[in-house]
Amino acid sequence: MVMWDNNYEYVNLPIACIVGVIYGKSFYFYHL
Repeated sequence: MVMWDNNYEYVNLPIACIVGVIYGKSFYFYHL
């Protein structure tokens, strides 16, 4: 887990954006 800390900041941001967009669209269309 300690080794992940170095790459976590680089990996977390793009993944968070992608997951946020996918989840946001799914959530939006699900409640149309």
